[in-house]
Amino acid sequence: MDEVSNYWINFKPKNIKESCPNLSLFRFLGAILESFEDKRILEVGFNNGVDLLECKKRGAHIYGTDINPNALKSIDIKDRNNLKISKSGKEPLPFNIQFDLIYTRDTLCYFTVEEIKFFINDAKRKLKSDGILLIHFIEKDLFLESANPIDDVNFNLFKNGTFKSIHPENPFRFITSYELINSAKEVNLNLFASKRMIQSYDLKEEQFRVERYLAFKG
Repeated sequence: MDEVSNYWINFKPKNIKESCPNLSLFRFLGAILESFEDKRILEVGFNNGVDLLECKKRGAHIYGTDINPNALKSIDIKDRNNLKISKSGKEPLPFNIQFDLIYTRDTLCYFTVEEIKFFINDAKRKLKSDGILLIHFIEKDLFLESANPIDDVNFNLFKNGTFKSIHPENPFRFITSYELINSAKEVNLNLFASKRMIQSYDLKEEQFRVERYLAFKG
């Protein structure tokens, strides 16, 4: 078993009652989707399913894949045939339908370059002609010098920061936009929207994470 599979295979998802849908994801989806109603939506790497269930509340037909068997136990939906254990990037998406939206958060950062290409190509085949592929990924982690909390934002601190992982025990890798955009272009998927976020991950604003969403259409 590879390092990534070994890390995730027995991972226990957070109790869904202790979670909330990801605000940045739904702000972005709200800007690029006219409606969730009757859309067929697939999440790759659904974890505890909190975002999928939010899509369902908004009227979507939901589907999901995850590498972790514990993920299936953490989400309560009537049609469990819509949830599959699958290693995306190595295995084809296990549904014989066409989707309006396929999205993934914090998942492709565990893929190799070859697995990302496999996944994007596979996702393209499972999208409707006007379907959307949405990818969220981690660009960088950044450690800054201690800053006074009453000061205005100082962008020079970011220039002088140190790039290293906030969670070194986690076997993810940082991904560049260039890598994803070029892989999408190879299968005629074109970038039409993006969103970037920089937020602190500690209580002293010394550890920051840079994340990005990229949205593609055929």
